[in-house]
Parts: sequence; structure tokens; C-alpha cells
Amino acid sequence: MNFEIRLPLTDLQRKVLEFIFDFIHRQLYPPTVQEIQNALAVGNPGTVHKTIQALEKKGYLEKTRRTVRGLRLTPVGEAVGGGARQLSFDFGETLSAGAAHVHM
Repeated sequence: MNFEIRLPLTDLQRKVLEFIFDFIHRQLYPPTVQEIQNALAVGNPGTVHKTIQALEKKGYLEKTRRTVRGLRLTPVGEAVGGGARQLSFDFGETLSAGAAHVHM
């Protein structure tokens, strides 16, 4: 069996990952560091860079060097970024952002 151990995400790492996931699925291209900084009200772009580096190390993102929009979610990043946003069950119950909604 092949097991992977992922280090837990900090609150900021989770927010950045979720933002990148949402942005890519909405715009069809990745955000810039400045777009992430502005959307999450992070005061320093260096904080965003360090967060992206941490997400890369943990295996959630891949970054193409020297490219403004060079972020790409790994399969694990896709699963975590999307899974954190919405969980759907076959019996029609959807949990989203901590609230339960039943579709009838």
C-alpha cells in the first residue's frame, strides 16, 4: 500500500489554497500573488510568497518559476481545495461552509 502523510495546513494556507482553487475554477487561469494578497487582505506580498512556498513543499501546489500566473494545483490540492468548499452526499444533503442544506 502507498500512504502519503500530509502536514496540516495553517489557517492562512487553507485560505490561500481555497482562494486559488475558486479563482482557477471561476477564471480558468491562476491568480497572481497580488490578486491573492488583495482578496485575502494580506498586508505583505512576502507573506503570500511564503505561504505559496509552504503549499508547494506540502505537495498542494506546483509553481512554474519566473511566471506571473505559474501556479497549478496538484491532484491533492484540487481535492483539498475543492473538498474544503463543499461536500456533497448521494442522498441529496450538501454541507457547505459549515452549514447543512437539504435539497428536495
